[in-house]
Amino acid sequence: MNGTMEDGTQAQPFVAGIEKREPRLLDRVRDALRVRHMSLRTEKTYVHWIRRFILFHQKRHPKDMAEAEINAFLTHLAVEGRVSPSQNRCRTGACRFEGFEKSLRGF
Repeated sequence: MNGTMEDGTQAQPFVAGIEKREPRLLDRVRDALRVRHMSLRTEKTYVHWIRRFILFHQKRHPKDMAEAEINAFLTHLAVEGRVSPSQNRCRTGACRFEGFEKSLRGF
């Protein structure tokens, strides 16, 4: 067999159960952070806050949300979350992270 079908077309390789998919949002965020040589701790923290943001909005995809949803989440955390100012800066940074902002706009 030389990889040619009976009709002369080239045979395509088949791998059962594997489809080529676009990376998921949090995987894209991780990749963007790694390209910028951010620390693993920063990556974990950003992913944590982005995940909380998504869950806060009933698992809506961030591309379907805008600045108002970010502000609602940050306000909720400031009022209900009882977190320190340093945590507030961190979650604000995660929500406004450049890669995350791009995903809000649909890449």
